[in-house]
Amino acid sequence: MATQYQNYKSDFVLRESFVDITGKAVPLPTDIDFTLRYWTQHGREYVASRQGGVYTNCTPEGGDLLVFFKAHNLCEGELHHELHLQLDNPAFEGGVQNVFYPADLHILLWDKPSSTDKQGSALVADYTRGNAFTYDDFTPEQIEQLQRPAQEAADRYDKAMAEYDTKASEQVARIEKSATELEGLVGKFGSESAELVATMNSTTDEARKAVEAAEQRTAAAVKAATDAAAEAQAAKQRADEAAQRAATAQNAAATAAQEAATATRQAQTATDAASTAKREADAAAQAARSAAGDATSNAQEARTAAQEARTAISTLEQVTNDGRSIAERAEAAATAATEAKKAADTATAAANKAKADADTAAAAARKAKQDADTATAAAIAAAQRAEAATQATEQQRAILEALIERAQHVTAGVPTGMEVESPATVTMGNPVKQYVRGRVLPTSALQNVLYLSDGRAVDVLPDGEIVPKAAGTSRVHVIPTDGTRFYKTIQVETVAPRIRTAGSTMRLDAQGNIRLT
Repeated sequence: MATQYQNYKSDFVLRESFVDITGKAVPLPTDIDFTLRYWTQHGREYVASRQGGVYTNCTPEGGDLLVFFKAHNLCEGELHHELHLQLDNPAFEGGVQNVFYPADLHILLWDKPSSTDKQGSALVADYTRGNAFTYDDFTPEQIEQLQRPAQEAADRYDKAMAEYDTKASEQVARIEKSATELEGLVGKFGSESAELVATMNSTTDEARKAVEAAEQRTAAAVKAATDAAAEAQAAKQRADEAAQRAATAQNAAATAAQEAATATRQAQTATDAASTAKREADAAAQAARSAAGDATSNAQEARTAAQEARTAISTLEQVTNDGRSIAERAEAAATAATEAKKAADTATAAANKAKADADTAAAAARKAKQDADTATAAAIAAAQRAEAATQATEQQRAILEALIERAQHVTAGVPTGMEVESPATVTMGNPVKQYVRGRVLPTSALQNVLYLSDGRAVDVLPDGEIVPKAAGTSRVHVIPTDGTRFYKTIQVETVAPRIRTAGSTMRLDAQGNIRLT
């Protein structure tokens, strides 16, 4: 079927035509509710339906159905649809059989112009199939013929059960032996697991202790480094203060030295003045002695000379006092310089001690870092040992799980045969689903069965449902996956619908409808 193209933004109309299983066009029924769901991507869909005779987003036209896609909000992509029919069938609870038919429409929604204004598709109209069979539809001969496979199957089942009892006894013995082996392996695994758990616990304790010791040493090192840093800071502060005091003392000593030099110069000047005054006094005394003879004439000069001598003596005393004061200040300045030097020496010693303390703290910090690195390495080694123990435990766990799986497989049961139930014939158009049923024996064994059909007259779905395709006979293989040697091959015949008769008279149902096979 050629692909049709439709612009995905545009509104459009889709004509749905209905055909029977042979491809023949049939009119749209007026008494069956349905739902048509359309989508290009899951999660965004458009629905047209008829429920209780009310049409939504669609309308009948002749034997077809026109679906109106108005503001459909569908995305670009291939358009898919699914037909949901609600068929009247008393075989189902509520008298309604829900049937779904998904299909691709070969319509591509895209962003380019549409290839045609009218889109169309054809749906299989399963409502055209015949009514379901009832027990009254079969003659005693047909019932006997239908029951014959079941009776033969029952006979085969009795024989298989007898064989199963024998093989089951053997299987039980093998299972008991496997269980004994499994118990031994479980006990061995339990002891090995206990040893591994003990090793893991020991390794974990060592790792925890190593980490705790490393944390303690690290905390002590940090505290020592912190204390050393504080002591170094205090020593630095004391050294700074001592340096300031030394600088002050040096300034004071310099000032005192300057004052001492000044005082020395002043004392020298006073000494010179005293020497001059003494010489002048000596000269005056000499003059007085010279003028003693002439007391009267030189009396005034003598008094004057005496006065000058007293003045010179007074000046000499003043200079002597000033020299003494200057000497005292010089001695005080020297004492201050000595104290300043002592303070400088003390500050230097404190600075040296602070440096030694800082070096000790740095060494302690380096030792703490080495201890922390050692503890970290020990913790890593412990974690590696724990990881190795965990891996060993996981390996043992994998071995145990494999043993458990093997034991489950052994205890699940080994197939000893298989039963197959299937209708000999199916009718085209019959809405009642027919199945091939394969059952593995014993019933405790895994019930995994494959159905393989040649596909000429029928197909068989994975669940055993028979899908008629054309009139004829198909061969179907029923194969148990855990015991393929017990496979069964059956034949299923597909026949066209036929009017059922009673002798030469057509058989009708209670409503007067023609009965079909």
